[in-house]
Amino acid sequence: MPARSKSQLADTEHSRQVLQAIVLADSFTTTLRPVTLDKPKVLLPLVNSPMIEYTLEWLASAGVEEVFVFCCVHSKQIVEYLQSSRFNSHHQPFQVHPIVSTSAMSAGEALRFIDERQVVRSDFVLVFGDTVSNMSLTAALAAHRARREADKQAVMTICARPLSPEHRERRLGDSALAVAVDPETSQVLAYKEAYEMGLDPTAMQGRKAVQVRGDLMDCHIDICAPEVLYLFTDNFDYQHIRQDFVCGLLHDEIMGNKIYLHELAANEYAARVHNLRSYDAVSRDIIQRWVYPLVPDANLLCGTPRRSSSNSTSTDISHSSLDGDVALAATSYRHYRSNIYKESGVSLARSAIIRSDTVIGAGTVIGERTTVARSVIGRDCVIAEDVMIDSCYLFDGVRIAAGARLTHSMVGDAASVGGGAELAPGCVLAAGVAVGRNARLAARTVASLSEQPAHDSEDEWDDDDDDNDGGSGDDDDDDESDDGGDRGEDHAKEAWAAPVNARESAGGAAAGKVAYSAELGEGGRGYCWLPRDEQDRANRERLSLVTPPRELQLAGFEQLAVEDERGDDDDGDDAGGGGGSSDDDDDDDERGDDFIREVQETFIRAVQCNIKLEDVTLEINGLKYSFNKTFADCASGLCLAFFALAKERAEAGATHSPKEALIEIKKVGLQYGPLLQRFIKNDDDQVEVLLTIEELCFKEEERAAADGGPPPTFSPVFQQVLTLLYNLEEFPVEEEGIVKWASEKEFADEADKVYLKKAAQFLQWLENAEEEEDDEDEEE
Repeated sequence: MPARSKSQLADTEHSRQVLQAIVLADSFTTTLRPVTLDKPKVLLPLVNSPMIEYTLEWLASAGVEEVFVFCCVHSKQIVEYLQSSRFNSHHQPFQVHPIVSTSAMSAGEALRFIDERQVVRSDFVLVFGDTVSNMSLTAALAAHRARREADKQAVMTICARPLSPEHRERRLGDSALAVAVDPETSQVLAYKEAYEMGLDPTAMQGRKAVQVRGDLMDCHIDICAPEVLYLFTDNFDYQHIRQDFVCGLLHDEIMGNKIYLHELAANEYAARVHNLRSYDAVSRDIIQRWVYPLVPDANLLCGTPRRSSSNSTSTDISHSSLDGDVALAATSYRHYRSNIYKESGVSLARSAIIRSDTVIGAGTVIGERTTVARSVIGRDCVIAEDVMIDSCYLFDGVRIAAGARLTHSMVGDAASVGGGAELAPGCVLAAGVAVGRNARLAARTVASLSEQPAHDSEDEWDDDDDDNDGGSGDDDDDDESDDGGDRGEDHAKEAWAAPVNARESAGGAAAGKVAYSAELGEGGRGYCWLPRDEQDRANRERLSLVTPPRELQLAGFEQLAVEDERGDDDDGDDAGGGGGSSDDDDDDDERGDDFIREVQETFIRAVQCNIKLEDVTLEINGLKYSFNKTFADCASGLCLAFFALAKERAEAGATHSPKEALIEIKKVGLQYGPLLQRFIKNDDDQVEVLLTIEELCFKEEERAAADGGPPPTFSPVFQQVLTLLYNLEEFPVEEEGIVKWASEKEFADEADKVYLKKAAQFLQWLENAEEEEDDEDEEE
């Protein structure tokens, strides 16, 4: 079919302006493998709703009337989902049309295929199917159309979100980005995924100023003129949307096409889920209501399909079939305090503990003495007794046996974890994988029912689930240049050849042809996928579900001041978030209080259940990563927990006296001081612990001063507390830390020197002891 001329394209703009959108349901990269071997990424659950639901719901609310969803790999599943969704109705103005081509190998080929269909009649919105946003398109569309009226060569508007580089790269796993913009017109002059940018001097000609922005995150939401499709058809070298098309247009002085930038407002949110790191970050943003109204309790989205074979109320662990009749089901979430969401039909044992930022899907059963914190639990899961789940994502039909411990991990549909097994941070289990009883998986273990291929391949082919001859790679995104590029040499180091069919692998192992990976333990089912090389290993660590240390950031990234993570302060409303600054003082205080409470609850539970110190350390480290806290914060929380336990035990005694509290502090310090030592890294951390004790005493005095307040326990004996902790070998407070704490108080206000004065006698003794030691050294 011949390409349309520019005059034909221009004529379409005189017809009725129906706002259309193109959604690319394949992003042509493989960073979420092997989770996406059996299911396309856009149908993976994101806070228990298929990912594409967020994209389509946002487009519908933003005024889009017609959407074309381009499907490639797993196209049959996507088409069936769209046909059974609420969007497949002729009685509403929002229409969704799937377009299937299994031969497209890049975003460029997908757009050329759509152009051949000649379905786009006017300006359109171009997004990927893993986009989560609540932004209004009104302002961006108005500006784009105004520019189009004045200049037909204004063919694209890129939407970007102000965001600190540290947040963009460390929290979301995005690549570095520098954008040169004319601040008067918002025209983009240069675009480069790097920390530095060289500008062509001609770009400055006729301009008063040029800004080079390093504080933007590309949302990959583009408002395009119909000419964009024509340009892709006209140039077969365009494969990537950003690397090829955008950069190509910016360097093409002959054609003169222009690209502009639209900056999201402070209360608007947009992000893509393009790796495990961003999956975790976007999930938490949804749970913490930054994407309002797309929050669980709004019940705007359909949940994941219910499988008839996975409904169970038993705590027995058994393998659930991956097959079965499926049906879309509306959600029924209710929002509780501390951002806890539960659907109807959830069964919780009376002693189960559900902590903040947790979502639990319908039909899930949670057993006695099990703790779930900062996690998303899918529908029809069965979690037995004495299980600890922290910062994890469990898909539908998962089975967790008694005593298992999971931290910062992802567990796919119908997978199971045996009794007493442990998943270290960063583990990923694909659908149907089973971890044996008492197995210990190392950090960032990746397992699948499919064997890992023997070598990498640039070519990706559709799986047996689709009835097509071939097509593109699975629906994962690249961590660096994630703009729908091809699977050629740019991604060869990360692309994995399609493994054999999962069910064939399982059958082969059953027949004795292939043994399952021993790392999964006795009775385990699946194969561990190892890093290909050091680069793959580094990417797996940097882009895992655990926020990586700063030294793992891309080369050249330097320590930056932590800026507002979501823009300026926002007044907020019942939404509880909406996209304002996550560094707002009130929000910081609330997050800090939540962290301290979680640390204290973890410690108290460890005392009550006699949990090993190594396991408690693992839990608190998980909290540290989840709340983005320091070792000093962990030490402060533990210190408060020590004192709370000592006070509780003292009050249970006969006299309730401060002296009795000192005795209990000594007992707690002797037993649990080594735990605190694991979070004290230097003198500054010791000072932080002493400041925490000082603040505790201040608050005791304030409560005692109030009418009817209880008498203080530790304030009257502060000096004795300090002396006790200094003499206690197990407690990590040493002379250097105490002296540094005292020196920091030297120039403080008198009101802040209360406890410095109370400890004066002890501090004088320390000073004299040090002088005597120096004199002895001189005599020798």
